[in-house]
Amino acid sequence: MPNLTRILSEVLSSCPAKLRYALSVQMADLYPNRHVLETEDYDFSPVLFAEAGRCMLTVSADAHPNVDVEWDTREERTIHKPRTASMEVAWKGERLDLISVRYDDYDTVWFVIARSAAVSEAFFEAVCRFSTASEGEVLVFDGDTFRRDPGLMKDLARSSWDDLALPSAIRERLKEDTEGFFAAKDAYAELGVPWKRGLLLTGPPGNGKTHALKAIVATLGKPVFLVKSFDGEDGKSAGIRRLFTRARAVAPCVVVLEDLDSLIDDECRSALLNELDGFEGNEGMLTLATTNHPEKLDTAITKRPSRFDRTVEFPAPAEAERVALFRRFLGTRVDDDGLAVLSRRTEGVSGAAIKEASLSGLMAWSRDPVLVLADLVEGQFPGPEKKAKSRAKVKTAA
Repeated sequence: MPNLTRILSEVLSSCPAKLRYALSVQMADLYPNRHVLETEDYDFSPVLFAEAGRCMLTVSADAHPNVDVEWDTREERTIHKPRTASMEVAWKGERLDLISVRYDDYDTVWFVIARSAAVSEAFFEAVCRFSTASEGEVLVFDGDTFRRDPGLMKDLARSSWDDLALPSAIRERLKEDTEGFFAAKDAYAELGVPWKRGLLLTGPPGNGKTHALKAIVATLGKPVFLVKSFDGEDGKSAGIRRLFTRARAVAPCVVVLEDLDSLIDDECRSALLNELDGFEGNEGMLTLATTNHPEKLDTAITKRPSRFDRTVEFPAPAEAERVALFRRFLGTRVDDDGLAVLSRRTEGVSGAAIKEASLSGLMAWSRDPVLVLADLVEGQFPGPEKKAKSRAKVKTAA
């Protein structure tokens, strides 16, 4: 058998225009008695398929393996991503060979070698089906690939509307706009309007936008695409097209664009606008976006109903919500009078800051229970006198 390392080295040194055909010819010569399927489909992710236990995959010694090693911070584990390598696969009693060839720093072509076309195509279809979001699943998109995130799924499983200290009007409106959307397909058709929605959640950080997203996703039971980045190896615009192409294929679904102002820039803005309300249509697609800085977004995004037809502002918690938050974090360790004092002291403070102060106070109180817990928490928020002194110092320094 010809040396696979030599073949790959020679082909990769050729110009990109000739590379695909040269590889195809070489693989056919290398495996004359087996079927060779070749693909660049982004849905074909055999490494993730193997990590999920759907097949056994091992890097072989037939060719020098060029493998990227990455650290998954959420799962705290090492990930091996073959760039150019030969692999052996055991799947449903079949033995297949896989060869991945990365070229131009942009694309990977895969060769699936099996005893027959039926086997190679069945494996290809199984991997692609696995990579496509199914009912209730969440796929994280990073610009190039879609991946499952077990840690995120566990986090979402613990999320509910009960965790949110929101005004009841906002909570019920969000439920109506999201849960009601998927139940209203026939109503949209009767009205002759596209069955799609876009919600933009705005407001200062720490007031529940992310928690609201989690509650929505956890209760809808629809395929979800969570965008971490559009910045793939072939550019942000291509990443945007890849995301919406996949989403349309599995709709009805949810697309989540968290911190939208940081996801897009001048390079890709028009691509996003075209995908949100372009000619292809987004039937059955609910797009949820958040931003701490709506003023940074182009008015073509925020003011055009065909893109985001509703903006929901998340204000700092009102008095009733602040009391509810302190009660949740501090329990019965603080009486009603103490909660009232804390609520008055924290007017305009975010929910995240209230949580942080409560937990910090609990830690200090656990070390010295003689102290008064309410005082420990209250002491983390400057009162009117402290604020005045702070402003005076700033003015003097200026």
